[in-house]
Amino acid sequence: MTASVRLLVVLAFAALGLVLPACGSEGPTTKGESEAVYVDVGELEYQVQTTRQLNPTDAADRAYLVGVPPEERQLAPDETFYGVWIRVENETERNHQAATRFEVVDARENVYEPIPLAPENAFAYSLRQPPTVQPMGTLPSANSPAGEGTINGLLLLYKLPSQALQLRPLDLIIQGRESEAEIVLDV
Repeated sequence: MTASVRLLVVLAFAALGLVLPACGSEGPTTKGESEAVYVDVGELEYQVQTTRQLNPTDAADRAYLVGVPPEERQLAPDETFYGVWIRVENETERNHQAATRFEVVDARENVYEPIPLAPENAFAYSLRQPPTVQPMGTLPSANSPAGEGTINGLLLLYKLPSQALQLRPLDLIIQGRESEAEIVLDV
């Protein structure tokens, strides 16, 4: 190998060394193309653990529907309860308040708000008083019913028209105090 070729190879590797570190530093992730992706909202990271329809007559789903307000308990023939379970991580050294607003948006831009569940629902994400995530902590906490289960997420409950499940994609918009992110839901 000639000296000029060696110099070109060395310069190419040096340039590659300068470019590669910049590849991972593109800033916060605010769009998740699937539920597996963590997105950043403020100082916290959010991930959808799972989503599914809930059946009020199924014994396994009854615990998730505890604390539904009386005016929301009845489903019209064309409605379904739809659960979105989320996990929140704080990888900083400070307390941070979790997001305050979650919307599901269908392909026709219809917006659905979660149903605020009563505090006695051990699986519910608190919408009335968003939780604080401790430094290096997660929601749900490992020693809570939601953290000990197989889902390992807190429930956001929606009442959706059955047709909305056909109007894909369904997106979850997470809004914090200063920023927001979006996750495409796997329906």
